[in-house]
Amino acid sequence: MKLSYPEWEKTVCMEEQDIPVISMENPLYHYDRLMELYRQIQGDAGGFVLFEEETHLDLRKKSVLLLSPLDMDFNNRKILIKLFAALREKAMTESFYRETRTAMGNILTYAEHLSQQVPLPLTYDMDVDLMEMMKAIHLRIDMEGMNLPEQMLSFMKNWNILFGETCFFFHGFRDFLPKEIKESFYNNALEEKLQFILLEGKCYDKIELENLFIIDEDLCQIFE
Repeated sequence: MKLSYPEWEKTVCMEEQDIPVISMENPLYHYDRLMELYRQIQGDAGGFVLFEEETHLDLRKKSVLLLSPLDMDFNNRKILIKLFAALREKAMTESFYRETRTAMGNILTYAEHLSQQVPLPLTYDMDVDLMEMMKAIHLRIDMEGMNLPEQMLSFMKNWNILFGETCFFFHGFRDFLPKEIKESFYNNALEEKLQFILLEGKCYDKIELENLFIIDEDLCQIFE
């Protein structure tokens, strides 16, 4: 994938053997471009163009903007709806259908036996809702014990499994990546062919695997 913007002399590529970093050193310009990208992903008009080969991609469907590490929610409503839909589809396949029916039947049997234990006129639905079953046991993506680079890799891979190949924009993540493991994170991301761009302010410690595009305080464009 590639990203272009009318004012930029450079097209930002995610198809090479390095990591694209856009360093916007002018605070006002940084804010304006970030908000423009955010609004475009929400469906508004804007100047950013995401494309692959000669095909323009819909930013709403093919990109995710994470404004801070705190926004990296692995079990938000959108992810869970997609996850449950994928599990429901799998549960109804020919190879899994018998096991699904057995599980539902066991729940109904349990409900029948339990309802007989209290002197109340109880009833229940015979049509078990598979989605509600999954919610009841809090089925979710497990990210326990991961550091930030591991979380970023897992988030991108899991999202791509559920929604298809996506461009990820990580805003302000770079300073949270420990320098000693940054190179390892970059290598893993490149090996997995993950498509992402780091959106940053000033970058003082460029490393070899970073393809740095700087828009400085005076809005001059510098390629490193």
